[in-house]
Amino acid sequence: LEGLGIERLVLQPTGAVAPLRYALFQHGWEIEREVLTSDGGWAHIIMSAIRSNPARTASRVEEWDEDVLLGPVLKDDTSEVYSHWIRHQIRHYTARAKGCEIQGLEDDALSAKKCLGVLATALARIP
Repeated sequence: LEGLGIERLVLQPTGAVAPLRYALFQHGWEIEREVLTSDGGWAHIIMSAIRSNPARTASRVEEWDEDVLLGPVLKDDTSEVYSHWIRHQIRHYTARAKGCEIQGLEDDALSAKKCLGVLATALARIP
């Protein structure tokens, strides 16, 4: 994308959002805006990202980082839709941790548990 002169991306991921944020941060993109909407009980995130200085985003490379899991913009949201979305993420990472433990993937299970800790803390902040 750099060679094409693209400086802004507008994205609506249909699957897991954290891996997309993780990849964006690793490749020098900064999320400038995120919107969470709900349709038929499903939460959808629309985000825009701008090219940034890779050194500025390099510190956000852990998958359990709050900005990766919750979004640098959304993490301060207190809406019911956001609360619902966090609960969904908690179910996902709980299943991931259990699956990794069953398969003997201890490092992956630990990573999922760290993610669960961040998500539980975020959910507790919502009134």
